[in-house]
Amino acid sequence: MADITLSEARNKLERLQSYVKSVKLEGERIAREGIESVLVVGGGVASGALQAKMPKIPGTQIDSDGAIGFGLSVLAIFGILGKEGGRYASCLGNGLMAANAARETYKLMTAPKAA
Repeated sequence: MADITLSEARNKLERLQSYVKSVKLEGERIAREGIESVLVVGGGVASGALQAKMPKIPGTQIDSDGAIGFGLSVLAIFGILGKEGGRYASCLGNGLMAANAARETYKLMTAPKAA
């Protein structure tokens, strides 16, 4: 084993600590993005379920998935649910609104053309 000075050992230890910290932060980022992706997809799934069971807010012509998604996003925007809760509610709401937007766009694009 090669002899190293105390200073070199400290430098190596600092680099190793920095590397471990960066790996930990990257792991946290990947986990957070994974959770957020699952929640957005969950919003799409919830949209499908709402369309099957309660497509409109009762007594209105308002799409239930769009309204609930919008409500969740508003709660997140105003910080009512806290930082983490707001982030997750926003992801779920975005999924609901994206599915609603996709469905409405499809309807518009495939509607018969007026003569």
